[in-house]
Amino acid sequence: MNAVILCGGGGTRLWPLSRAAKPKQFAALLTEESLLRDTYRRLLRLIPSEKVYAIASPEFAELVAADLPELAGRIIVEPERRDTGPAMRFAAEVIAQVAPDEPMVFIPSDHYIGDEELFLKCLAMGECIVNQRKTFADIAIAPTFPSTGLGYTRIGEFVMCEDGIDAFEFRGHAEKPAYEVAKSYLEEGSYLWHANYYMGTPRVFIEVCDTYAPEILRGEKVSFDRVVTERMPASSMTIIKGTFPWSDVGTWDALHERLSSDNSNITRGNAILEDVKGSLVFSTAGRTVTVLGLENVVVVDTPDALLICRKDLAPRVKDLVRRLETEHPHLI
Repeated sequence: MNAVILCGGGGTRLWPLSRAAKPKQFAALLTEESLLRDTYRRLLRLIPSEKVYAIASPEFAELVAADLPELAGRIIVEPERRDTGPAMRFAAEVIAQVAPDEPMVFIPSDHYIGDEELFLKCLAMGECIVNQRKTFADIAIAPTFPSTGLGYTRIGEFVMCEDGIDAFEFRGHAEKPAYEVAKSYLEEGSYLWHANYYMGTPRVFIEVCDTYAPEILRGEKVSFDRVVTERMPASSMTIIKGTFPWSDVGTWDALHERLSSDNSNITRGNAILEDVKGSLVFSTAGRTVTVLGLENVVVVDTPDALLICRKDLAPRVKDLVRRLETEHPHLI
């Protein structure tokens, strides 16, 4: 199986560390290495290096090459940044030149995976599904809370179990619901978090894009989820239920949760905390950041911008970014 790491995405909710010119996948958030290198290292446990590719828009191609020099000659550069629909079709077309009917998987570059062994077993199961059932495969995650920032995959009848991992019929996709809807999904039990690990052959990826999403060929900026997944027949997909700890590391509070299972303080860089609880403090500017007498806050100090917010309001950082786009665009 070939793997293509998706290196796009803006990560605006992790501002000011994540910027338009260097978004979160190029930052060392979970380990001493970037999320992108973490992703590549994880894949090497299952897939040979020569079968791993990355796709990036022109503005990120040099960053990918610097972070993953091992992929020299296998970094696919899009003509321009146009979301996952055009990116995935373009990558499938490139891979089709060498392996049109061999399974391939798209892997986001910025995810946290808490049980790598189980994740890799899910990928291996997906490869078998593509080869044997002749459908797409996708991994969706058992939800742990009613998230409004993620898409949801609805599953149907049980299909198979392999090595303790269950697979189900696909019953539809729903994008980022309101809180009450997300809560009802969690209670209902047949909705899983969509994680965007699509598997199929390059030939079939191209066919479904051209059949159900002609706007991709017209050069439109569209997501694969909306223009392909939501339109193609349910019988075209098999869903693997992932029960491993997972996060798209989309917000500062989510990052703190992953770094601290007991809600203890987490610091990076030069930081001194006194009488502080449940907080995340990042200092990348070389200055010493001091925090006194606060609970559940996020402090991120960079050379040209400082963020201080309540941890529970961290998802609203994107609202600040919208204002900055108008008032201080040089900080985006």
